[in-house]
Amino acid sequence: MPLGIMIRKCLLLIATLTLATHAYAAFSPQPGYTTNTVLGSQSVGFYDVYDDGGNTRAYAFNGTLKRFDVNNGGQLADLGAPAGYSGFTSFVRRSPDGNSVWVGFTVSGNTDDRIYEVTNLDTTPVWNLRATVAGNYDLAFRGNEAFITASDFVNNTIYWLDAANSYNAVSFATAGSFSAGLAFSATDLFYATSGFGSGQTLIQFDDTQLTNFLANPGAWVPLGIGDATTLATLPGSAGGTSIFVDAADNVYFAVNDFSAFPTVDSSLLKWDGVIGTGANYELIGVNTDDASFGVLDGIGIIDSDGNLYLASFGENGIAQIGVPEPGTYGLILGLALMLPAVRRLRRKQA
Repeated sequence: MPLGIMIRKCLLLIATLTLATHAYAAFSPQPGYTTNTVLGSQSVGFYDVYDDGGNTRAYAFNGTLKRFDVNNGGQLADLGAPAGYSGFTSFVRRSPDGNSVWVGFTVSGNTDDRIYEVTNLDTTPVWNLRATVAGNYDLAFRGNEAFITASDFVNNTIYWLDAANSYNAVSFATAGSFSAGLAFSATDLFYATSGFGSGQTLIQFDDTQLTNFLANPGAWVPLGIGDATTLATLPGSAGGTSIFVDAADNVYFAVNDFSAFPTVDSSLLKWDGVIGTGANYELIGVNTDDASFGVLDGIGIIDSDGNLYLASFGENGIAQIGVPEPGTYGLILGLALMLPAVRRLRRKQA
């Protein structure tokens, strides 16, 4: 079994054994960010949040695929599971048009790892088997084109699923040893590598590379990390786990450092726009329970009107992370600065 997938499955096992003692998403934000837990009574694991006419919804898989109202935590629908098949969930991803949901699974030995597209979401759901890709980990869309990551332990490969050819997986590039999440801006692909030791990087494959690949995938020679633009070096021995690019092309990524396992150093970071090696990012927050970060997702422009959503293995719910309105943050900061003066006044009155 690929080690990257094995580590993820071990984390899922630990999550199952410790779920009762972790009742919320324990995320500690840096100043300027706020957080609260949504879907706190749910073990969502793998999910995809989306805006539904001003209402925040989520698809999540836990035994079956469900649709939730994120605002009040209510379950809106249960869309079932594939008949005669079960496995460890790899990802849940809503299609760009909202008409289907893609769900990935892996099994022990990676002998029958499947990717399904669930259609007829509002009537009688249909689970359509689209591909079998060993070690599949995440899926993201560039327009209507689906790309996935999958690892055989030696190499993580970024594949394109060729819808016109029975969703055959065609290699676009290899990056790192273990799989992690991928994300697209309107044009480019972003990925934070994962593997042994330090030196993992945040990288970018650009629009020209992707356009040339899609124009003639049959003749394509897969790219490597050296063909990508290096945006940052990840901290310590951390490896990427998940990534999100918001509507203004801000790049957010979660990393886990297992060098002191079972203690896990997990951080949520934002790329600062500087290209090259080095710590080209700002810290948004950390996990406070030694739990590793899992799926990262978001809606809108995070530093104005949007929110990030971040799950951790072994914890119920999802941390909803945002930035207060400038006026609100100024008020919070002002109150914080006033506290020492209030304390001094109370001591004098006493």
